[in-house]
Amino acid sequence: MKKFLFLILSLVLVFTISAPTFATENYITSGNYAPIEFLPPTIVEYHTPDPQPSNLISIESHPRNDGTGIDVTVGNLGVDGLDSVSVSVSATDHNIAQTKTAYVPPILGKTFGFNIPMTKCSMTYYIHVIVTDGGQTQQFTRIAGLEYSEERLALMDWGKGRYYSSRQDSLNHHFDKHHNDIGVMTSNIVQYLGMAIDTFNDTLYNIDNYKVATQVEQPGFEPAHKYTHKTNYRFIIYGDGTDTIYTFGGKKP
Repeated sequence: MKKFLFLILSLVLVFTISAPTFATENYITSGNYAPIEFLPPTIVEYHTPDPQPSNLISIESHPRNDGTGIDVTVGNLGVDGLDSVSVSVSATDHNIAQTKTAYVPPILGKTFGFNIPMTKCSMTYYIHVIVTDGGQTQQFTRIAGLEYSEERLALMDWGKGRYYSSRQDSLNHHFDKHHNDIGVMTSNIVQYLGMAIDTFNDTLYNIDNYKVATQVEQPGFEPAHKYTHKTNYRFIIYGDGTDTIYTFGGKKP
């Protein structure tokens, strides 16, 4: 009986070793890839040479690194409120300024929020503040920014490809082309890039949720595959050997 069991176990072991492994088209399970960490854009500080407000009034700009817009805070340490403060903001890709006007209470001050999405890798916000109080008017300007530098995009493996002059140029183009796709639908480049990285990472662990297609080989191009999610329509193309992301999108409306 023991010899019989030994024979059966030996046959199972031989079959296990010699049997081919039937894997999906995806080859990334070989362990050549690591998850990519998402990074927010950098807030850019600009020097403002124009006259500063009095010691009792302060103006601070806070670009939102989630890409949704900018907040401008007008502080007021005086004992009385400021009769009227008007804040106007225009930005890269958004030439028509948004304006908000309000009374600014003492001590608490007031924050003016502007939903002006980050739509380019280098985003500059131009701020104009008019303070009217006690019959006197003061005007001030500020400049603030958000940026995805070449170095920061490289850390997230976004590639420039062969058609673009830089990683920034590539990301700007693909965001413009795909941000309204079904499955993507975002108004800012931060969320778009975050979705791309989430999709890349998802292909590492849930490949069965994707259709995988080999990209047609072209001279000078890195071999790559396209991964299309079977239910949410998102797709991503990245290199076979470098995990460089070349594009991300969804289904055209």
